[in-house]
Amino acid sequence: MLGAGDELSIKVLPQPLPPANALELTNKLYPKGECDQPLLVLGEDQGWLWDRVYRLPCNYPGVAGHRPPLYFVINSLEHLWTILHLQDWQKLLGDARVRLFAGPGAFDQFRASLLEEIKCPWPKLSITVDQSLWPAGMNIDTLLAATQRAGVEWLTDLERQFDGIYKDFSPKTFAAGCRRGSSLKVLGITSRYTTFLQYSMRDWLAAFERMGHHTKLFIEKNDHEVSNNLAVAATVAEFKPDLVLAIDHYRDEVGTVPDQVPMVMWVQDNLPNIFRPQAGAAQGPRDFCMGFGKLQLSQRHGYPRQRFLAANIGVNTQRFTPTELSADELRQFSCDVSYISHASVPADVLVKRQVEKLGSPQGTRLFHDMYDRLVAHYESGGPALDEPIIKQMFADSLIATRSNVNEETGAQILSMFSQSINNAVFRHQALRWLSELGVDLRIYGTGWEQHPQLARHARGVADNQTQLRTIYQASKINLQVTASGAVHQRLLDGLAAGGFFLIRYSIGDAIGRSYQQLWEWCQRKGVNSEADFHAKADNQARQIMKDVNQIMGYDIGSTDLKIFDILQMHADNEFMTCANSIWPEYDDISFANREQLQSRLATYLGNEDARWRVAESMRRRVIEKASYEHINNRLLDMIVREMHSISSAPTIYKAAA
Repeated sequence: MLGAGDELSIKVLPQPLPPANALELTNKLYPKGECDQPLLVLGEDQGWLWDRVYRLPCNYPGVAGHRPPLYFVINSLEHLWTILHLQDWQKLLGDARVRLFAGPGAFDQFRASLLEEIKCPWPKLSITVDQSLWPAGMNIDTLLAATQRAGVEWLTDLERQFDGIYKDFSPKTFAAGCRRGSSLKVLGITSRYTTFLQYSMRDWLAAFERMGHHTKLFIEKNDHEVSNNLAVAATVAEFKPDLVLAIDHYRDEVGTVPDQVPMVMWVQDNLPNIFRPQAGAAQGPRDFCMGFGKLQLSQRHGYPRQRFLAANIGVNTQRFTPTELSADELRQFSCDVSYISHASVPADVLVKRQVEKLGSPQGTRLFHDMYDRLVAHYESGGPALDEPIIKQMFADSLIATRSNVNEETGAQILSMFSQSINNAVFRHQALRWLSELGVDLRIYGTGWEQHPQLARHARGVADNQTQLRTIYQASKINLQVTASGAVHQRLLDGLAAGGFFLIRYSIGDAIGRSYQQLWEWCQRKGVNSEADFHAKADNQARQIMKDVNQIMGYDIGSTDLKIFDILQMHADNEFMTCANSIWPEYDDISFANREQLQSRLATYLGNEDARWRVAESMRRRVIEKASYEHINNRLLDMIVREMHSISSAPTIYKAAA
């Protein structure tokens, strides 16, 4: 209870928001008991409302790790001083998420901050404790509407500035910036809410810096911020980039990027926002892509193949390079076999979750039948399953369970089995083999401590920046197990760091040499199209195709993909897609079943020299072909070539704001 007065008398002050009322109001604002929207509170009584709201756990929809900002406004510094005698707010006041505006003019400061701190989301909820803080005739709706209008005017002005900034920008000036001794200004756009991608972007930009270019990283500095169009446009106007980079997002999605500036999307994940016709249709003359999925994206979704560079995720050769390990590092990380992955959820749990979402007996039967077929295949020693075989398995399950699903549901089920469920069965089976063989196995990543068979091997999350390189070097053997093929960043980083790897055999890795031989045949015969390939096919080509079909387990000609396009894609990526076309050692370090794994362990665990020779040979190939610098040079060559080819076009693509 608070009062005001002098030595003769004290008047008890009214208490509009005692603790119980503050709790009730907080529960009405956030009925789930989680702070899921930004909030504005004008005024305060004794601090109970601010305190209750601040203590709620945060769970912002769709953005894991984001904490919605809290806007607290109070006019009287004396009142705030009094509250601070009642509340222990050392943590609250030191938290950047709390946007506290106090003293005369506090409301005007708050209002100005909405456009000054443009990455900070505006309040979606509002509570007024002190009505006098609102200017006459204003409320939360009129405030945000006026701020929105001001933001649109600012964005329009920035777009006008772009016309002046880039009036002399041309393919010729861009090419000049690519030359040795010159430099480009490269802007990389990413988010703090995706750990792997923000590290990838930093590595990508660091390589441009080492090549002599000037870079800037656009990212939220704090976890109460979120990117938006205006923030991107303001950064572009300030930095004036010659090239804009993003990962897993294209121009229309990242914000207002000037039409004249080339923009590159690095496709690193199989995401629905990318793998759809609308995304392909949004690609304009100065939009470029790189990464995986070139064939599918160009043939099925309309991406321009001439502006798509097939490439693996690059390797930061500065961070992942062999060093002498300390005694403490060896003591902490030395082991027989290590495995690094966050994919810790068992396949049967994934199936259970999907069945619960479907909520239908028919869907339950279908999912369980497909899962049983998948497990039976691997338990009988079958190789990693490719998408066409999983499609056939799906068709067989439909018949066996007498199920009938629409096209959209069928595509979702296929995607779930082809990606996460198939991978989970494939990976966890190999880990169980190691566990049963009694080696010193250590598994790094989230959730492994909850795995029913592998929990005892869990070692928590390995820090990407400080521990991965050490783990790769300290482990006698590192494990790479991926159903679609081993050539992913963890393998490339680990090899660059000097680690020795065993790789579980997959079709995606074993097909590379055959494709390379077939491409070399195409080059000798002057084959440059699918029709040409079939017209000129001789006994040698037919024999290689027979080998291809045997490795794949099905007739590749029966799919909707053209063999010449497949070969062209692998050639475009310098045959860095399949493990056995990159490393001759693949046959000696891969294993297809438990017995082969046991044999490889017997060969390499006790033979340090053999491990070093193999690791060093594989490492040299990674440094030569998979560094970010090498990939960047290939990318710039493509952009220069394509920009020159469109320089005479009469119109310029207009991206949506």
